[in-house]
Amino acid sequence: MDYKETDFSFLYDDLTEEYGNEQGKQLYILMCEKYTNLCEREAKSKNDEINQHIFKRLLPIMGIYLTLVEQGFTKEQAFMIAYKEIQHNAHSLAEENAKFTKMPFTYGLFKMFAKSHMSKKYPTEGFTVEWKRHDSQIQCLVRRVLPLF
Repeated sequence: MDYKETDFSFLYDDLTEEYGNEQGKQLYILMCEKYTNLCEREAKSKNDEINQHIFKRLLPIMGIYLTLVEQGFTKEQAFMIAYKEIQHNAHSLAEENAKFTKMPFTYGLFKMFAKSHMSKKYPTEGFTVEWKRHDSQIQCLVRRVLPLF
């Protein structure tokens, strides 16, 4: 499987930028192999959203971390590189969402659809969603409860 099909489609570019073309490409190939192996060992859920979380977000990061440790990086180095990739993804999503904040009606729409969106993206079979508030300052806490393996 290829990381281009995950939330980390930018991984190849990040690796070649950080480690050069040859080493970056080699790490990427090994990470794709590890990710494929992890995916083959994981059972698919009947819920598509759970599958998205597992196969497009969690297993790719695990593949990055495990590959780096196997290639002689310390656990701390591997963790920091995986963390950097997670932050890259979060930053990309934040940039996309920032465009919506410029429209005056965005918060009203967000508030109107927040609960249904959370129910769809974080189904009860895999997550516990605890609403702290649902007013002008919506806050919720999401806890992951699925076992990884």
